[in-house]
Amino acid sequence: MNAKTSRALRLVQDVSAGSRHDNLSADLSLEFVELLARINFSFLQGASHPEEMVETAIKLGYRGISICDLNGLYGVVRGFNTVRSPSHFTASVHADESFRYHFGTELTLTEEISVVLTPIDKKGYSQLCEI
Repeated sequence: MNAKTSRALRLVQDVSAGSRHDNLSADLSLEFVELLARINFSFLQGASHPEEMVETAIKLGYRGISICDLNGLYGVVRGFNTVRSPSHFTASVHADESFRYHFGTELTLTEEISVVLTPIDKKGYSQLCEI
């Protein structure tokens, strides 16, 4: 286990034990991208607002994040706006050019079958919106 991974593990353990970290570490820089992040618009699936998810990923040094709601693209625009133009009214963080923002949806086809759709360009996003 390298130093960054061990620091990340300590941070997760501290947070789950109830410690508060206001400075979540710009030096952490994990080679990690969450691909199926659920936000609070996915009923009973996620708890955080898209803005909070994106800001936390940036603070933790993630290379990016992919918001993937259940059966919809509910928080896509809010997450995108947080990456591209952070709020001037809150102490928001600024993503550097290398931060990747992805999005998609997990469509439930039957009770047992679901599929994750993640567009790779504007045409794919347009087609996904039509579904």
